[in-house]
Amino acid sequence: AHATEKAAPTQRAVLQRHLGDPALGAEGVAQLREVITETGALDHVEALIHELTDQATSALSTEVAEPARNVLVDLAMAATARTA
Repeated sequence: AHATEKAAPTQRAVLQRHLGDPALGAEGVAQLREVITETGALDHVEALIHELTDQATSALSTEVAEPARNVLVDLAMAATARTA
C-alpha cells in the first residue's frame, strides 16, 4: 500500500503490471524492487517491523514469566531479524 500511495504514475504502472503476475520474471522482480525501494516502502515496512517487535517484546517483559519470556523474545527476534 505504501508503494502505491507514494508511487509516481510510471512507478504505479510498474506495480500494476507486475504485482500478482504468475509469469513474473527476473526483470519484473527487479523493476518491482526498484519501485518498492524508491518509494520508501521498504524502509517504511522495516521501521514498522522494528516498532511492532519492540512493542511485543516490551509487553512480554511485563506480562510473561520466565522461561517462556526468553523463548518468545528469541522467537520474535528470529522471525523479524533481517540481514538483507
